[in-house]
Amino acid sequence: MSGTLKHMVTIDYEGELRTHIGFTVGSYATICGMDGNDAFIGQQTTIETPAGAKLDCPQCYAMWAEARKWKVIDFDIPTKTKG
Repeated sequence: MSGTLKHMVTIDYEGELRTHIGFTVGSYATICGMDGNDAFIGQQTTIETPAGAKLDCPQCYAMWAEARKWKVIDFDIPTKTKG
């Protein structure tokens, strides 16, 4: 994901729609670990995110709130944004 791309994933989980922060690495569809369209789980279905949707997953929010405390300088891994 680039710094300007906002990737949202809306999942219908047993009739409840939630819009999550998307995850583009690994096998999960969201940062909170939802699989969306996983044939083994079955009850999670990714749908097109409605126009104007806002993130409404409490777990995604908690992860974002914790992660935003960190700065690039706190990491010791090569990144394109580290100066």
